[in-house]
Amino acid sequence: MASAVPHVFIYEYPALGGPPLGTLDAAEELLEDQAALQAFGACVGLLAVPEEDEGYAIVGGVFRHDHERSTWALHVLVRWQGQGLALQRDEVAQVLTNGAYFRERHAEEPWIDFFDVALWLQYESNYSLIFLMDEIARAFLPAQ
Repeated sequence: MASAVPHVFIYEYPALGGPPLGTLDAAEELLEDQAALQAFGACVGLLAVPEEDEGYAIVGGVFRHDHERSTWALHVLVRWQGQGLALQRDEVAQVLTNGAYFRERHAEEPWIDFFDVALWLQYESNYSLIFLMDEIARAFLPAQ
């Protein structure tokens, strides 16, 4: 019989691949909050940095955001510290006209800040990308 408590795999930052470091089970308080439980269940995985004491510090949760007007999706990292969003560099590069240049400019950053991506998209001829950024902002950023 499967457990009623959902859990999410924790992966080593910055990748979502490879063996997980562990799992995080939903807290008891979370089980009573339906909206929080739904968000927890929608999480693709958590990213963490291993610490010296055999524990790990969680960087944030990763969610898959499907673009309503297209067949592709972007993964969104919702950072726990600083309340920021970031998008996967290689996924963003695939939707840009000059993705190779974008990858080169951000070669050492696997996750690019949401607002930096928005600046890059203002020069794109594919206007649906602006709607994508709006969808992501509405889904993951606070209303203010």
